[in-house]
Amino acid sequence: MSSRVSPAMIGSFVVSGIVLVVAAVIIFGSGTVFDKKERFVAFFPGSVNGLTVGSNVAFRGVNVGSVRSILLAMGADTANLADSRVPVIFEVDETRIQARGASLDLSDPAEIQRLLEQGMSAQLDTESLLTGRLYVSLDFRPGSQPLLHGGDFDYPEIPTVGSPMAEVQEKIRELADRFSDVDLEAVFERL
Repeated sequence: MSSRVSPAMIGSFVVSGIVLVVAAVIIFGSGTVFDKKERFVAFFPGSVNGLTVGSNVAFRGVNVGSVRSILLAMGADTANLADSRVPVIFEVDETRIQARGASLDLSDPAEIQRLLEQGMSAQLDTESLLTGRLYVSLDFRPGSQPLLHGGDFDYPEIPTVGSPMAEVQEKIRELADRFSDVDLEAVFERL
């Protein structure tokens, strides 16, 4: 004579199995479980309008990561708020880099220092002129004057250089200031 199995026991076993299958699909299906990602911080001067969490991080046009957080660091010194910078924390995926043929160990501080000595810097660049969306461009810019902020973050800092779009906007502002000084009524009267 066999004992009868409880329907509640069978139901709980089936529900537990379904939960385990769904969890495995979510965890292993995302494909990022075994990726090796390193985080960095860069302090950008001026506006980061157009940069969002999830924006691309590219090295020479090749997507190697994404922006994880955009912060606002004003500090206690209210006299220099105009000089404040925007800290952007981004992730670089070593697995993506190695899949494209490069071999870097971004967890090694000596490797990071070597890259910085060769002129590695971050810059905001336009991904789309139509939408104004920005991305973080990593590249070697040995002739530029990169800026280091030295903030209190647990991530290595990548120095930044000015954005080409910011330079264009500054030139447009200068041109507009020049035109605002011109007495247009007198010019039209002379014409």
